Amino acid sequence: MKIGAKHIRLKKRTSLVVPAIFWAYAAAYLYETWHLLGDQSMLTVRILLVAIAVFTIVSIKEDLVIEPNPPLPDKQETGGEKRFAFAESQAFKNSCFALFVFFYLLFMDYLGFILATFLFVLAVSFWLGVRNKLVLLLAPLISSCALFYIFRNLLYVRLPLGLLADIL
Repeated sequence: MKIGAKHIRLKKRTSLVVPAIFWAYAAAYLYETWHLLGDQSMLTVRILLVAIAVFTIVSIKEDLVIEPNPPLPDKQETGGEKRFAFAESQAFKNSCFALFVFFYLLFMDYLGFILATFLFVLAVSFWLGVRNKLVLLLAPLISSCALFYIFRNLLYVRLPLGLLADIL
């Protein structure tokens, strides 16, 4: 973005992903609990919203770069066309990750939280290059079980049990 003679940009293109996800969840939660917003039980939610706002401001401030002249983008000459170096490989990776998340959410009700999370973490780990079999099995198992325990027993959030409904 250009303001006057200054060019303002973010260090990385993905700098706003985490704050955007936080705000999306916060907006969805507030939409569902709008009628309770004035209640004292929402005090923690208000504190968390302030924390998310502070986190967003700090993360944007750290990633913001103000330059006197706009930088020239890296370009490759291909058949007379000018193309950005970022284009295809990063778009393909983003599309693959979006598909992983889509299938994770699609199968969560049927498989249940534990199995869907196990398979999601396993697939993403393998896709990111993890090839150690012990890590490929233990990391998804421990993370899915720990998240299930935290959500179910500490935060009292109901999660889909899916195929494991009879066991859990």
